[in-house]
Amino acid sequence: MINIIRADFRRIIQKKLLWIMMAVPLIINTAVLFYHHSKDELTGFRFLTYFGNDSMVLVLVGSVILLSVYGDELRSMAMTTLIGRGYSRTNIILAKFIDVVLLVIAVNIFYAVIALVLMLAFRVPLTGFETKVLAFRYLMNIYDMIGNITFAAFFIFLMENSAVGVFIFLATSVLIPALIQFASNTMEFVQKFHLNRLDYNAIGNMAFSDFMLGMPGYAVLKVLIGVVVYVVTFLVLTAVFFNKKELSF
Repeated sequence: MINIIRADFRRIIQKKLLWIMMAVPLIINTAVLFYHHSKDELTGFRFLTYFGNDSMVLVLVGSVILLSVYGDELRSMAMTTLIGRGYSRTNIILAKFIDVVLLVIAVNIFYAVIALVLMLAFRVPLTGFETKVLAFRYLMNIYDMIGNITFAAFFIFLMENSAVGVFIFLATSVLIPALIQFASNTMEFVQKFHLNRLDYNAIGNMAFSDFMLGMPGYAVLKVLIGVVVYVVTFLVLTAVFFNKKELSF
């Protein structure tokens, strides 16, 4: 399994598309910061708006990581080759998951370092509270990306279609949270039974709120609940279905 992780990780970080997609939100946000800095409008709040809650990172970079870790296997027949060499299907799934975790953490550390450099370069007057928001937001980005990629990977293994996987990833990252928010504002039964709190991303948002309110224990508990209930469950389901599936790719 370690050999799979090492080979995949090396192959993925050499992809130009990954670096391009990482650069797109960085270039846009930096350009906006330059604009506000030139107008003497750069505040800690504006900085957090562009570097503390960047949905482009989740969508663009997350999609590339998903396709790089799982989609390439559909085109190259690498999965069939690994199984033919005696690798366990469960080990392959775990190796791919570990690849995702490592890549997501590495990407967010990269963005956090860039944010720190820009904050110092522009002399952004972040308060202690705003710095706390920025740091924990990157941790929640890791939580969101890992979970949403894991959900999408289940459908890639199930349907052998990377396009379906990308659609599921975009749905869980953007569409479903928006629909749930809309439902929570317009449907009484959703509000009454707090159904909007059951979504994976919503659990992460509640953990973020708990942390900012000075309740880190509750925040950690909610993150663990989200990981166990959703991420671990989908990993198990992926292993169960994939071990029974006849490969055609």
